[in-house]
Amino acid sequence: MKIRRMILFLAITTILLSCLAACGGGGGGGDVLKGKWVGPGANDPKAEVTWVFDGNGKAKLTTEFGIKLEGEYTIDGDGLVVTMGGWEKEQTFKFTVDGNNLVMVNDHEYQPSYDLTKK
Repeated sequence: MKIRRMILFLAITTILLSCLAACGGGGGGGDVLKGKWVGPGANDPKAEVTWVFDGNGKAKLTTEFGIKLEGEYTIDGDGLVVTMGGWEKEQTFKFTVDGNNLVMVNDHEYQPSYDLTKK
């Protein structure tokens, strides 16, 4: 009888842990952009630009000219859509994260792209 209870307990525990892992409840995953990212300015490489992503769809940008903007972002695969107050329209980027390096390539030829390091 005790062996059956132990087997039942282990089976239920295994099922619950599998469900948590499949749903992302195991502590992994999350917003890969979350955090503070710093790099050279798009117009002045000697100056610094800072992006902050909160992990919940809110973003802050401090440009190389010291202009501070706030807005929202969404991630779809390797696509990043950013809407900032002060911008005429949303910007779409293709992005890659490799360790502490974030590269954001703007879909619009004449808009800035970024090569950033996580701080």
